[in-house]
Amino acid sequence: MRKRLFRIAFSLLLLLSGVVIVSLIWLQVTAASADSLPPLKTGDILFQTSRSSQSFAIILASESPLSHMGILDTEAAGGAVVIEAAATTRETPLRDWIAKGFGGRLEVRRLKDLTPEDAKRVTAAARTHLGKPYDLFFRSSSDQLYCSELVNDAFQDGINRQLGAFQKVKSLAINNAAVRRVIQQRWQRHPDCANGKAANFDACYAILLEQRLVTPQSIADDDELTLVFSNYGMVPK
Repeated sequence: MRKRLFRIAFSLLLLLSGVVIVSLIWLQVTAASADSLPPLKTGDILFQTSRSSQSFAIILASESPLSHMGILDTEAAGGAVVIEAAATTRETPLRDWIAKGFGGRLEVRRLKDLTPEDAKRVTAAARTHLGKPYDLFFRSSSDQLYCSELVNDAFQDGINRQLGAFQKVKSLAINNAAVRRVIQQRWQRHPDCANGKAANFDACYAILLEQRLVTPQSIADDDELTLVFSNYGMVPK
């Protein structure tokens, strides 16, 4: 009996190992690179799955693998860059930006009627935020920015176009341990809860439920954007 259980466990382990190996090979073969992409344009919006510590919570809350994003400038000195809100709002070379995403996954979307002149206005508007710190609290603020807020603000300020839709936190899929853990780690520093504004976690949580934010997936769902490239394959979005 013990030998039989061992054989079954060993067979399951081999099967699982095979699935993992095939998955890793698939990710490597289908990984995006700057050289494999179709012709891109300034103003294109790039999405990826971030490797950051909060990425899993964002994925669960937005029910999408698209957990980070930025705006492409193909005409930057030194080559194409992605303007992104990460640790700070900064310019990252396109090759490096693709490489830091999970599994080489990349999605590119483009505003249908974006002219080259408007694209320059968008990237110029994004650059006015360079150097600003990342907003860990996902609030609407001009002093700190999160990735999808930067993209939305750049299009809004540059060409008066709203992308995506702002949603209340309570409308997202937040009823899970990963999201709650992130909130528990940060709530005491949240500007709307700190310094006695919220007596405890539950009081702060009630405030945060009413907070509005825009997610990468909300922007990706915008009807005015057209898909240029994606190698997410059968990964559900």
